[in-house]
Amino acid sequence: MYFSFFQRDGWVIQFSPPSADGPLGRSRTLATADATREMILRTPTPVDLAARQALDAAFERGRGGLFLELTPEQYRKVIR
Repeated sequence: MYFSFFQRDGWVIQFSPPSADGPLGRSRTLATADATREMILRTPTPVDLAARQALDAAFERGRGGLFLELTPEQYRKVIR
């Protein structure tokens, strides 16, 4: 699942399956970059040092994205 985020009155997040033309489900807004980062780290996605550095740079730019691995329960919550 592709997870994209950008800053606009908080951090807007969207989920898109690789085969889709656009976001899946509704957008969500989180208050802080830390809350967005925490959401990413709660998934089973491996996040090594290089990925953390890339995320830090994306948050500094105000936008970014990455492919996430989700548990079945997390996936169900995304598509609601």
